[in-house]
Amino acid sequence: MTIDIKATIHAAVDILTREADSLRECHTKALDPDDWNGEEDAKTAYDHELSIAGALATIPAIFDAQASEIAEAKSQIEFLDRQNTGLRDQHSRDSKTLRGYAQARDDLRKERDRLREALLWVSATLNNLVNEGHIAEDDLIVMHGEPKVVGQILGAADAALAQEGS
Repeated sequence: MTIDIKATIHAAVDILTREADSLRECHTKALDPDDWNGEEDAKTAYDHELSIAGALATIPAIFDAQASEIAEAKSQIEFLDRQNTGLRDQHSRDSKTLRGYAQARDDLRKERDRLREALLWVSATLNNLVNEGHIAEDDLIVMHGEPKVVGQILGAADAALAQEGS
């Protein structure tokens, strides 16, 4: 069963107002409805009933104002929910991007370490060949049309390895 609160309040206001009017008719003179002489208790009851009726009559307006505030709050909550969803989605995308950057960084570090190891082996091999007399530091090696002597290659390797370590 659904109760219409506003209709119920309006009905209560009407009942209290009619009851107050009945008190007035019974306890005042017909020619002067404001003359409560000798009927102070009835006047107090009359005023009280009208006061309650007046207070009740304001309740629907309060409900309407609160309903408006509630609707505004719901609207703000829905907006914040949409905004929060957008932020969560952006965070998820950002997290994936950061994970991708971290993976790329790790891959580059592995590649750097691999190349460093290869450079160490090449440098050590050239040094051994020089030390064993198979090649000399002033021997010329040409790669991709660029000539370098063994000493330059070893110096460049040592410089790269020294820079890498710092």
